[in-house]
Order: sequence, then C-alpha cells, then structure tokens
Amino acid sequence: MSIRRWSHDLQKVKWNFLAKSLHFLFFAAGGCAYPFMAVFYGSRGIDAEIIGALQSTVPIISFITGPLLSSVADKTQQHKIVLMVCYFIASLTIALIGFVPIVTENVYLLFLVVIIQACVWCSGSLIDYCVLRILGKEKETYGKQRIFGAISWGLVALAIGVLVDRYGTSMYFYGYLFWASILFLVITFGLNRTGGPRGTPNISESEKEKRKPFMQGIRLLISGPLLCLLFSLFIMGGCTSIVSNFLFLFMREYLNAGDTLLGLSISITVIMELPFFFYSARLLRTLGIRGLIITSHVAYITRVIAYTIIPDPWWFLPIELLHGITFACLWAAVVEHASNIAPPGVEATAQGIMNAVFGGLGSGIGAIVGGVVYQRFGPIILFRASAIASSISLIWFLITFRKHHETRYTTLGDDMDGPIEELSEGISLETIVNEVEDEPEATEIAMTRLDETM
Repeated sequence: MSIRRWSHDLQKVKWNFLAKSLHFLFFAAGGCAYPFMAVFYGSRGIDAEIIGALQSTVPIISFITGPLLSSVADKTQQHKIVLMVCYFIASLTIALIGFVPIVTENVYLLFLVVIIQACVWCSGSLIDYCVLRILGKEKETYGKQRIFGAISWGLVALAIGVLVDRYGTSMYFYGYLFWASILFLVITFGLNRTGGPRGTPNISESEKEKRKPFMQGIRLLISGPLLCLLFSLFIMGGCTSIVSNFLFLFMREYLNAGDTLLGLSISITVIMELPFFFYSARLLRTLGIRGLIITSHVAYITRVIAYTIIPDPWWFLPIELLHGITFACLWAAVVEHASNIAPPGVEATAQGIMNAVFGGLGSGIGAIVGGVVYQRFGPIILFRASAIASSISLIWFLITFRKHHETRYTTLGDDMDGPIEELSEGISLETIVNEVEDEPEATEIAMTRLDETM
C-alpha cells in the first residue's frame, strides 16, 4: 500500500512539474524577444509610425485567428498538434526577422512576416489549456504554475539585456530559439493528443458522456456569463497596453528617468506578480472571481492616477508594486472564469477568446489610440483617460456580472477528469465491489485500493 501511494505521489509531482515547465519555458522564450522588438526595429532604422503599426498588427489579427485556431483544436481534439504547428511557425517568423536581413530591409516583406506570425498566434491560450487539463479539479492552483512564467520572464529579460550589450541584438533571437526549442521538446514528449500528460487517456469516459456537439458547446460558451466579462476584458486590455507601451516613454521624455530606473521598474512589476499568483487559489476562495476583478480595476485606477501627480520618477517604483495586484488578480480570475463556463469540448476555445480580447483586440486598440492621445494631448491626459476608461469598465462589470455567473453550468475540472485529481480522489466501495465481481483475480488489488480510501 505504501509503495502504491508513493508511486501516486511521484506521478503527481511529475505532472505538476510538467505544468510549471510549460509556463516557465513559454515565457522564457517570449521574454528574450517580445519586450525588445520595438528596440530592435528602431536599431534597423524603421520609423516610429511603422514600428507602432507592426506592434499592433499581431494583437489585432490574433483577435480573430487565436480563438479560431483554439476552436480547431477543440473540434479535432488535436490540441497538441495545433500547438506544435502554430508555435513552430511563430518561431520561424522570429528567426526570419532576426537572421534574414532582407526581411527588415523591406517594409512590405516585414509586414508579411509579422502577419503570418499573427495568424498562428494562439500558443498562449493553448498553453493555459494544457496546464488546466493537467491540473483537472486542482485548477485553482493555476496561479502556482503561472508564477514560474513570471519568474522566467523577469530573469531571462534581465539576462538578455546583459548579453545584448556585449554581443549585439542577435542575442534576442538566439535566446528565443534556445528556449523555444526546449519547449517544443517538452510538448512533443510530455503531452498526449488532447494536451494532457503523456501516458494518460486523451478523453476520459465521464468526459465523453458529458461532451456536447461542438457548435452547441460554442453557443453555450458565448452566452451571457462570457459576454458580460468580455467588454471589461477588452477595456482592461487596452488600458494595460497603454501602460506597457507609453509609461517608459513618459518617464524618459518628461521626467528624465535613466535606464537603471527603467530596469528596476520592470523587476519590481515582475516580482510583485509572484505572491499574488502564488496565493491566487486562496484569493479565489476568499474574494471569488468577482472580488478579484474588482480589486484589479481599483489597483489599476490608483496606479495610473498616481503617475499623473508624482513629480519624482523614483517614486514610481512603489507605485509599480500595484502591477502585481492589477495583472495577477485579473488573469487568475479570468482563467478560472473561462474554465468554469466552458462546456466540455470547447475549453481551449474559451481560453482563446479571453486571450484574444485582452491581449489581442484590447491590446492592439490600446496601442493605437494611446499613441494618438499621447502625441496630441500628452501623457498626463492619456493616463487620466485610461483611469476613466477603467472606471467605466468597473461600473459595467458591477452591473452585469452577478454572483450567479460564477455558478458553473459546466466546469473543466469537474467534467474533465484531469490526471492529478485522478491520483488522489477517493474510490467508492461500490466501484471496488463491481471490479471484484467482474474480475475475481483483481480481489487483491481492489482490497489494496479500499485500504487506501479508509
């Protein structure tokens, strides 16, 4: 009995490690290149207006392609293949931009490559889906997995900055390909066809029974509980984009902040995500989805208003502590909500829609509108306008998102038997008796299992 339990515990640790590895490697690769693409384009002599257009192309196009590709994965139940193909093509476009000079020398060709990249931009939502599938009923511990993405993003971005200073901008792309290659191997050898751990069933029997026709699942998914949140998610995506794209520009141009201060600012924003992701399960149990999203809005409004009244850029550092509350609380709640409302068979689509609205349409529109407002009216007006927009989002959310929307009419964890909880959930006496009646030779095994449940 002790050996069997020890084997179960070891398997559980292995699958938890797999979930953490997916986030760590995905964000390690992203942290090498994506925060520095605008800087790289500038080093190639590309105009600021074109850089802005390039930076908004991926999120806007992926608003359509992200949910579409996630839906293809759900429809075909080939989540692993869709993830591998999309991630490979996206990585190839990064390599073309970094290592083929003709791509950055010809603006039209550069746009073509970026558009191709945008068309396969669904890896983030599929990674989230795979992690949730691994966790099963323990999906409330998502934050403890996602925390490793924040760690790798911060550490790798810092290391790449040092390497680029010494060896040049090509290190952005070498770093990306290094981590992306490891992630590709983990996906290949670590996951099964539907995104669970390799060696587990693609679809459990209980999940098959509860799975609805694909289009019926989509209709249920886009009903009220999802739609009432999407508007707020769109606004918050735009507001977050405004901070990420224009805060450093404001600090440098208006407050004469140096590179050291900007670097410290990034470190603090990443560091403060860690405790909020780590304790996200406890926060979800205490505040609920509704409470976490309200907290995120209040933190963001406080943050951007503070930008407009503090004259010393060094005082921005304690303000950046609010980033952990803003992003970690929002994203932990959004992933949980998408998981709760998704009918069996469209779980990846639900994550894809949430990612597309926040990081796609919202982020892209926020970058475009923010650039116009910053240029014409200045950063103070821009940040105060984003505070007003976030306030409108909060009011909409309070009116439309009732507590009953947190009630599950289907749940990823409840309807899809994730591998982790299968190791630990109790086994009924009736199930064991049936096994003994059907297979007399299984008596010894059944009695062992009964001992474990006592």
